Amino acid sequence: MKKFLLRSTVFVLAFVITLVVASRLLNKDRDNLTQEMAHATLPVVTMLWGETEYNPLYGYVTPMDPAFQRDQITILGENRNTEFLIRSYGRDITKIDAQVRSGDGERLIETIEITQFQKKGDEIRAELALKDLIEKGEEYVISICLTLDDWQEAWYHTRAIWDPESLVGEELAFVSNFHETLFHREEAKNLVKYLESNPKLQDNDSFHYVNIHSSFKQITWGDLKVTESRKPVYTVKEIHGRDASILVDFGVSTKGNEKTTYYRAQEFFKIRYSADRTYLLAYERAMTQIPDENALYGGDKLLLGIGDENVDMMESEDGNVVVFQQADRLFSFQIGTQRLVKIFSFYDVGREDAREEHDDADVKILSVDKDGSCTFAVYGYQSRGEREGENGIRICRYDAKINAVSETAFIPWDQPYSVLKAQMDQLLYYGQDQFLYLCLEQAVYRCDLKKKTYEKLLEIRGDGCMMASADHQILTWQEPFADGTAREILIQNLATNTSSKFTGGQDEVLRLLGFMGQDVIFGVAKREEIAKTIGGREIFPMYKLRIGRADGTLQKEYSQEGLYVTGCTVEENQIILERATRKDDGSFVDATPDHVTKTKQEAAGKNVVAPVDIDVYETYVQIKVNGKIDANKVQLLTPKEVIVEGAESFVVEAEAPTDRYLVYSPFGLEGSYVSASNAVQKADEISGYVIGHEGNLIWRKSDRSTRNQIMAISEPDKVPAEESMAVCLDVMLRTKGVSLDSAPLLEEGKTPQMIVQDSLSEGSALSLVGVSLDAMLYYVSKDLPVLAILRSGEGVLITGYNESLVVIFQPSTGKLGKRGMSDAAKWFEENDNCFLTFSP
Repeated sequence: MKKFLLRSTVFVLAFVITLVVASRLLNKDRDNLTQEMAHATLPVVTMLWGETEYNPLYGYVTPMDPAFQRDQITILGENRNTEFLIRSYGRDITKIDAQVRSGDGERLIETIEITQFQKKGDEIRAELALKDLIEKGEEYVISICLTLDDWQEAWYHTRAIWDPESLVGEELAFVSNFHETLFHREEAKNLVKYLESNPKLQDNDSFHYVNIHSSFKQITWGDLKVTESRKPVYTVKEIHGRDASILVDFGVSTKGNEKTTYYRAQEFFKIRYSADRTYLLAYERAMTQIPDENALYGGDKLLLGIGDENVDMMESEDGNVVVFQQADRLFSFQIGTQRLVKIFSFYDVGREDAREEHDDADVKILSVDKDGSCTFAVYGYQSRGEREGENGIRICRYDAKINAVSETAFIPWDQPYSVLKAQMDQLLYYGQDQFLYLCLEQAVYRCDLKKKTYEKLLEIRGDGCMMASADHQILTWQEPFADGTAREILIQNLATNTSSKFTGGQDEVLRLLGFMGQDVIFGVAKREEIAKTIGGREIFPMYKLRIGRADGTLQKEYSQEGLYVTGCTVEENQIILERATRKDDGSFVDATPDHVTKTKQEAAGKNVVAPVDIDVYETYVQIKVNGKIDANKVQLLTPKEVIVEGAESFVVEAEAPTDRYLVYSPFGLEGSYVSASNAVQKADEISGYVIGHEGNLIWRKSDRSTRNQIMAISEPDKVPAEESMAVCLDVMLRTKGVSLDSAPLLEEGKTPQMIVQDSLSEGSALSLVGVSLDAMLYYVSKDLPVLAILRSGEGVLITGYNESLVVIFQPSTGKLGKRGMSDAAKWFEENDNCFLTFSP
């Protein structure tokens, strides 16, 4: 018996060893293991103003483009210095370096090694002092590099500005006091003078969003008994002169009979500080309940609580699985098995860690299978796990059979989350056979995630030339001719990989206008009626509006004799039409709006959002599921993560566009445009600024002196009106040191913009059409003359201004004359507001 046991034991051991060796041989290129997602390990750097902490910076372990690091701005004091605090979280820091670059990231100004610092426990306090190589009021990029215990480098980026007279300390104190006081209603009565409560401008029926127009009770948390559960973190988003925009990131909680509910919250302040009084120019607060898997269901509802009614959710084809996300926590509920799965979250409820709670990434659901499996994307800054400190687009797969999440692909990107989000909002779709469609750098790419290859499908050549349906399944685009018009609307259904198109008649051109559900809205114009002024303003009167299906079949057509469609907006099942009539002189005048109603509604899913009004909580968001939820049978699952050792990134080498303008509001990135005119108009509307494709500043609201005069331009000699354009161009170019005779070039058919652009050795010509005179004075304040192109073809230059007058260089009259501000604005508007200047 003993011999038999011995032989058996030897046999089993040999068998096990053989299995292990074979397994390793078979998997030598991909040694997988399953584990919980690793917690964050990188230090955090926080800037200091005195003893006030602001602008927390999170570490990147891969290169980032410094030109687009615009999520905060740090103030350098009188001696071009700032202190900062490092929280190491147990990591050993062996070296601290810093780089200072120009605002566009192109020019390295200074490299600094910081050897003097104070260490206390896990905190290191250091000072960064710059040499006399920077200018007051100019923006720069500071990159701090920490070398860690395992020779890993972590980089921390911030914009910076040297402003010895900065009031940032007082501004942060005001915001901090305002924030804290709102938790105490009696004390908060002193803040009423800052509010502009108006129920016509803002409803008071949801705590998810409040602003300066909300009621005093709503802003002071109504009847919710909230407690601050996570201390506030302050970020200076913008600061210019006495104006500052500050973001407060914090957490609150409410207590019920048996549980505590937690919420993520952010406040946005725009203030104007003075010694006499501080003005609150804007205030917004967003609040979202953190879904708690232990209290997420009741009856036939999934209880999301206070949050956005536009829930990000997707269901399986049979409706028996619903996947949803709120507050960047991704869940699925399988009705048949009663499984509730917390698929993904960077942070854990009740575990406070600023690095993991850092909100610089988004989760997007891409597909849902009948068995409960799903594909999703996590794009932006990866705050924990195997890719901690990396930035990009991570495609993940939840496998319901083994209850595990694995990475399908990771596409690294060197621009921050805010810029990446603007592109993912345009297009991010997961199609058949693991094809991923996404928008990067003004182009659409198709990535084969199996083969790790990609191809560029199309370039976006103009604002509105590419659009996707709300679910990103239907992609439409136009490929314009040289004159900017297009005769076709091209369509691709990314789910079925089928294509179709709409084509205009021989004398017609089409314009893409938008979507209603998955139906395409476009306008039809006669080519002979399209015109473009000498200044570049396009006249595109559409005599028909059409609605078509994605398969290329026409569904509906709208037209009225003598009326033209100039634009439209979509509201639920209605298209609101902007219309105009043509006058005898060929110009257009606005007509009353009209609407087109879609009678056939899009089919609703089997799992639907069903918000209700609850006294204390006001609007309370729920998902009514396709069946019952049995609390006694619900299984709570938390999948582990499949780690593939040696997993490689999937690099998409997208070419940087030559025409891209990023528009920032006081609180962050608002959008990306191909047209500089559209970008400046949007920035003017939201009191923001515009950044060019190289990271250079193009335009900024409220960044001009009250008066300026370009002294290098004197009174002109009088010439005929038809010669005025050449004179203006020659004078403009002389301010840049260029001597040119523009008249022959104009006779050759070259446009003013072409002439200016071809004449510059650096910088670029900036054609701005439809932009107001008030906005154009920004350039005059920078000593950049502005050419105004009149409908007659005459040219004049704007060379100065004060509070009430504009100085105009007009060769046809031989005068450097003055006009009243409102009179000049009306004159230029009547001439289509067509301007040409230099980029700053």
